[in-house]
Amino acid sequence: MNSSVDVKVKYDSTADSYDELYRDEQYAKYNVIELNELMPSKGDRVLDAGCGTCLFYEYLAEDKVQGDYVYVGVDISINMLLKCINKDLYISPKVDLVQADILNIPFRANSFNKIYLITVLDLLDRSVSEVIDVVRQVAKKNSLIVYTLLKKKGCTEGIEGSLNVKDCIYYVRV
Repeated sequence: MNSSVDVKVKYDSTADSYDELYRDEQYAKYNVIELNELMPSKGDRVLDAGCGTCLFYEYLAEDKVQGDYVYVGVDISINMLLKCINKDLYISPKVDLVQADILNIPFRANSFNKIYLITVLDLLDRSVSEVIDVVRQVAKKNSLIVYTLLKKKGCTEGIEGSLNVKDCIYYVRV
């Protein structure tokens, strides 16, 4: 497993090429999430934990999600966040970005009702249940947490079914 410092260094160094290398792979996961009706909707407070270059927000901004919602992206890599800031999509007042380690999440309890951990859990040196417990602390009652795990690491099929994605995709209500 990786320490937070290792993850930060890796993603700081790959920020310039991340979108080109991983956009299609990430969008495939977002399509599965959308097909399963797990996207943000009007009035939601969304936490994208490990947001990287904000590909998820970019996907949402392409008219995939209608209505007003607040999007907060958190990433440990400043270079990934800078890539997000430099995208044209970063003009919305409903977007906030925070550089932080999601294992030491800097938000109050009951802050979010939709939390997404896409392509994050396999990078951390904690179990899935430990990370879910950390983000659960900032979740409102009856919130949704959507997360992915790499199939090559042996996860059990989730909501992706037979769709061609590299991750198992799960959700829990808390």
